[in-house]
Amino acid sequence: MRSAPVKFSLTARLTATLFAGLTFTGLAFTCLAFTGLALTGVARAEDAVQTCDVPAYLLTSDSPLPKFAEAVKKSQPVTILVVGSRSSTIPSAELSAYPAKLQAALKEQLPKLALNLSVELQTGKTAEQAAGTLVKLVEAKKPTLVIWQTGTVDAMRSVDPDDFRSAVGEGVVALQTAGTDVILVNLQYSPRTETMTSAPPYLDNLRVVAQEYDVPLFDRFAIMRHWSDAGDFDLFSTAHGLDMAKRVHACLGRALSKFLIEQLRESKDRTELAGLLIDVAASGENVVEREGLSVRHPARFVLVGSGNPEEGELRPQLLDRFGLSVEVRTPQDLASRVEVVKRRDAYERDGVSFTESWAKSEARVRRQIVAARARIDDVLVPDAALERAARLCMALGTDGLRGELTLVRAARAYAALQGDSAVSDAHLKAVAPPALRHRLRRNPLDDAGSSVRVDRAVSELFGS
Repeated sequence: MRSAPVKFSLTARLTATLFAGLTFTGLAFTCLAFTGLALTGVARAEDAVQTCDVPAYLLTSDSPLPKFAEAVKKSQPVTILVVGSRSSTIPSAELSAYPAKLQAALKEQLPKLALNLSVELQTGKTAEQAAGTLVKLVEAKKPTLVIWQTGTVDAMRSVDPDDFRSAVGEGVVALQTAGTDVILVNLQYSPRTETMTSAPPYLDNLRVVAQEYDVPLFDRFAIMRHWSDAGDFDLFSTAHGLDMAKRVHACLGRALSKFLIEQLRESKDRTELAGLLIDVAASGENVVEREGLSVRHPARFVLVGSGNPEEGELRPQLLDRFGLSVEVRTPQDLASRVEVVKRRDAYERDGVSFTESWAKSEARVRRQIVAARARIDDVLVPDAALERAARLCMALGTDGLRGELTLVRAARAYAALQGDSAVSDAHLKAVAPPALRHRLRRNPLDDAGSSVRVDRAVSELFGS
């Protein structure tokens, strides 16, 4: 079932229609856009100085740009095509717009690179309309990399978010099939239009598409909101001048160049290292090869990683390689919060005594684990349990079979820990959330978190 388009007040819808018919600059409304008009007026004095720094997590992505990286590595010519709206340029000052600033910054960072950058404006077009032109553009321009800026027009026209996601996904597939790398760029941030347009559904869907098709997302919305909150630019003021537009575009160009350089420097190595660690953990054997020598040695360890999803998410292909996932949240009940503070305070005052006070409890848990490991091979997994595991994964739409394999292994381990001789529904229900929550594709039409979705599926399959 598709969700209904986002509804706005009559005044907001009439205003949007009027402005869309007149200009449709690709920002929320042209009267507020500092990029779409030949703006007059003087920028505010407090806007004259800004650092426009960007948090590191907004300049990284685990999704690769293989063709761009390969071309740079081999010193081959690179062609970048920016597909955007009026917010991709500044009328009568194109050399001050962010694509030109991006090109200048890249040439500064990569002086030996033969770089060509062009801009294709898709003024007033939705993602679906723009996607229909992408293949011809690629055939004509033959780009190494396409930077596709989209979402604002769809948000202004209240396009069904599900249709928007499908259109962007089809456009990305078309570009990848045509043989080019892709970077998605989302909406601009405009605090004055937040009550007139509903940006979150389109922002969320762009993230979903970026993850699903493994392409980087340059979060222009979050970056500009950060600048606004930091006081670098007063994006709420109506006194936006041409100078303000130029400075914002200069900052966007520099940020996008840093995003690309970061992709070249770290993304590939980081992904390969994580994949290597997971492979070794799964196989129990590490292979070291160097200068004609090859050494194999046992490597038994458990890989434990931690991270904050707000600082960037792992690619689904990599995240799926982890066995279990644990959500760490701040306690919401008074008793738990007080107990945490008491224990931390006790440890800080006398760490040795605190450790000794828990030694017996930890020794008891250790004995239970050792005993469970000794009998785990004798724990049976009936066909009924295997069928339940498969049905649960099918209901949740997990890709591949790692979900079932991890679910069964975890259920067997839990049964052994409990001293049971066979896996039952109770064991599967207990381990389902940590085994499956990180394997679910994000659904922007379902506000429930992944744990809630797993619990819901478990209740429907096993009963409450």
